[in-house]
Amino acid sequence: MFKQFEDPHLTPDYYYEQMNSVIESTLSREQRKEIHKILDRAIKVPSKKLVNIECTFWFIKKFYIVVYFGLDRRESNRMTFDGMIPLLLNNLAHLFVSILLWSSIIFIAIFVIYYCKTILGIDFMPDRHINDLF
Repeated sequence: MFKQFEDPHLTPDYYYEQMNSVIESTLSREQRKEIHKILDRAIKVPSKKLVNIECTFWFIKKFYIVVYFGLDRRESNRMTFDGMIPLLLNNLAHLFVSILLWSSIIFIAIFVIYYCKTILGIDFMPDRHINDLF
């Protein structure tokens, strides 16, 4: 429930203390608690991931890519699907994305191997082309 902050400057208390004292004195107790909760939710907790890539596109400001690779330590409060049809659609979408990703990886691997073969000057079928086999 409580976040673990590695850097003492990344705590809600640190940012709350940066507030102007005149404005802070006018806040009620409920307002202070709510601001503290909002700061707690807004501060990104550093996680120990093997790969952490976050990039935004300068030409399209509405799109961004975030890639994390590491152990999944999120809480297990996940959206569940009730019924057979949503479960089937979820599995079909998962299968489609998996097939798409694996076929892309295989295609890129074959292309890289072929390109390396071409650069090294390796010719497996001298004086023949692949079209001659068919």
